[in-house]
Parts: sequence; C-alpha cells; structure tokens
Amino acid sequence: MEVTLGPFITCFVTILFLTIYVFFTIHVRKEVLYGGTKLLSILISVILIRMLIPFNFPFTITIPSHKLLSVEIMAFEHVYGTKVTWVNLLFIIWITGAIIQIIRMFVKMYRVKTSLYPFRIRDLKKYPALHKILQQNDALHLSVCIIPANISPVIIGVFHPIFVLPEYDFTEKELVYACEHEIWHYKNHDHWLRLFIDLLLCVQWFNLFAYLLNNELALGIEIANDQRVLGKRDQLNRVEYAECILKIARNIKEKHGEYIGVPFVGIRNFEMKTRLDYISSDKFAAAKRTALSKVMQYIVIVSALAISFCIVPERYHVDEEVREETVEISLDNSFLIEDNTEYLLFVDGEYRFSLTYIPEDFNDLPIYKREDVEQ
Repeated sequence: MEVTLGPFITCFVTILFLTIYVFFTIHVRKEVLYGGTKLLSILISVILIRMLIPFNFPFTITIPSHKLLSVEIMAFEHVYGTKVTWVNLLFIIWITGAIIQIIRMFVKMYRVKTSLYPFRIRDLKKYPALHKILQQNDALHLSVCIIPANISPVIIGVFHPIFVLPEYDFTEKELVYACEHEIWHYKNHDHWLRLFIDLLLCVQWFNLFAYLLNNELALGIEIANDQRVLGKRDQLNRVEYAECILKIARNIKEKHGEYIGVPFVGIRNFEMKTRLDYISSDKFAAAKRTALSKVMQYIVIVSALAISFCIVPERYHVDEEVREETVEISLDNSFLIEDNTEYLLFVDGEYRFSLTYIPEDFNDLPIYKREDVEQ
C-alpha cells in the first residue's frame, strides 16, 4: 500500500463538515440527538482514527486530481539535498508531538488521582445525605473525595472512577442534582468516551477542527445528560436545576480542564448559556423529536463516516505500461503545422497525429504554415 495525502484531505473535509453540522444542530436548530450523542461521538472518533491511516483500502473509490499531483510531488521531495523527504519530516514532527501530548495527559491523570487520595471518604455514613443519594442511584461502589477547593463536581478516572465533590455547603436539592448528573455520566460510560476522545486529540494535536468539534460534542453530551437527570421533572425542578448550575459555576476558581473528567459545569459562558436555554425551553422538557428527524441525523453521520473511508481524492496516476506509450507535450518540444483544414502535431520533431481544431490545452503551442515550413 502506498502512503498518500488523499485520506488526510478527505478526513479534514469530513471533520470540517461535521463541526459545522453539530454546531448548526445544537445552536441553530436547537436540537440534540438525545440518546444518540454517544454513538455520534464514537462515529466521529472512528473518522479521526481513519485520518491516522494514510492508506487506501481495497474498497476505496479514488477521485483523480491533477492539482493534488503537484502537491504530492512537492511533499515527497527531499529536504534541501538530504535523504529525508518533507513527508518524513512532517511525520516525525507529528509523532513526536503526539507522544509528548499522550505522556503529558497520563502524567496529569496520575498526579491528580494521587493528590485526591488524602481526601478520600472512608465512611460515607458520616455523610448521610450523600450516602442516601448514592444508595438510591446504585452508586455506593464509587470512591468519593471531598476536597477543599472551589471546583465543579466531577467523575475522574476510568478503571477506578472517583467522584469528586468540593467542600461546599450544598442544599439537599443541589446535592441531588449534582450527584445524579455525575452518576448518569458514569452509568452512560461518558468517562470512557472522554478518555478515548482525549487520546485522539493528543494524536490530532495539529488539527484545529478536531478541537472545535470536541468542544461541541462535549456540550452535546452535557445537554443530553441534563435531560436524563431532569427526565419527567416539572418546570420548577428545571428552574432549580438551572440555578444550581449557575451557583456552582460562580464559585469555580480552578479550571476543570486541568484534569481528565466529565464535570457538572464548565466555565465557558457561551456553553453555559446554551445549556440553560435547553433546560428552560419547552422543547427540552418534552424532548420533542420526530422519528424522521432522528433517522436523518444518523444518516448524515453514517454517510460522513462512509465517505471518509470509501471516497478519497488522489493525484492523477497513469499506469507504467501506459506511461511508456505516452509522450509529453510542452512548449519546448511541440508545435503545430496548419495544413488546409487540419493541424498537424509534432513532438520532438516527429509527427504524432492531426487535429481538426486546436484544443484549449494546445493554445500556447506555436503554429506554423505548411508553406513556411517547406521553405
């Protein structure tokens, strides 16, 4: 299999399309694919993985491109007389950056989990309200840490998740909302999904569209999780839930981006406003989505996935056997001779064939009269 630029180009275009599509769905149409956000994230993650494979599959449909030919010729040239091509150099930079990002991420995860151990609650019964909520939600097996810092409630880790709460005077309902939100993240395996996406972002550290798309997916996951928590609760509960989010957000002083997890609230005002709009709207409360609308969203995402795997632009390629039987036509080696109603093409001084008209590609070739040539 030959390394080509085609798969990178296809996936870049696909990620750009999905970023615009997800942004339009969440912020313009005011819809979230409830229950399907995880599938959407997984499909997009697969597309990001496809971008890491610079080969075409046997079933790939290639679209020849003359413009891409010149780009690939430049990409595979040697760097200033060395034996290293530009593609090799970019590959080394990419891999080095990816390794550094992955190491930084895991070191950060290790340091955070290690720093939480002194705050681990050994006996939850000393916190009766918290113990009751976890028991009602079948989550007593979760490790719980209460730390003296103004952070968002969050689930950290994947193999042994830790439920982290700030040392904060929650009201009974605020504690219920915060705990149920994080427990739903845990039950829906969002912490695994976040780890997977974060790993892909480490590898895709150079891809701005991947970061933008990640932000929109994270927002979609939070909105869908809000809907799970509120469920059939009434308008008053939704108002209380929104107030709880705002209250906790105002007290956050440490960025949740400093650790790997799925926090209850973020600190981006734009995202916060979008979540509150969904929570307070009748559309969110009723989750009014037609079956056709859901099917159409799945069709769009699956189609994007299929295209990223199956349709790839490639440089125009001529088989070696055909290449041996072809000649190069240029201003340096070719000219036309006008002979009555025909034009005779000569290449390297040899007659090739006649034309009844001059194609656009041949407009720059010199044209001579037959009588002038004979003289």
